[in-house]
Amino acid sequence: SVNFEVFVGDARTNPFRIEAVPLPVVDVRWNITPPAYAAAYERAAADTKGNAKWHLSVLEGSKLDVIVEGLNKDLESVQLWVGKEEYRMTAETGNRVWSLKTDGTPLGSVVEPLEYHLQVTDKQGLQLESPIRGTVRLKQDQPPRIAVSTRTSKIIPTAKPPINFAVQDD
Repeated sequence: SVNFEVFVGDARTNPFRIEAVPLPVVDVRWNITPPAYAAAYERAAADTKGNAKWHLSVLEGSKLDVIVEGLNKDLESVQLWVGKEEYRMTAETGNRVWSLKTDGTPLGSVVEPLEYHLQVTDKQGLQLESPIRGTVRLKQDQPPRIAVSTRTSKIIPTAKPPINFAVQDD
């Protein structure tokens, strides 16, 4: 903030104050719920380092929940565009934490690659300098692999040969 007066000759203005108002700063968190067939995986949260949290890779059928938190001030509104569709997020805690009910949206069950962007508006009407842009890509789900082996090729009917096997799934 700055206080100033303007002097011209023997005239001067009343004191002025210019108040610096910061742009909103936000944190975006994604919670990824894999599809039921991949239930062995725990509910995962996207990596939140750098831009990794904006570019996600998920299994087809995963559900994405997004949470936006105003770090330096309350927010007036949060909009998320997935493709060309706009979704308005709702305030959870005061006007700092916002979320989106993803049922019925492309994020409720991801079946194709998606592009999105997010914009917030604070109480003073200020927005992010540029919207947060990101992508959601589909991660290839590999089929399970099974390997079976035995030590002998000839077995009598009453034998109990050891059979080794291994099963692996991603």
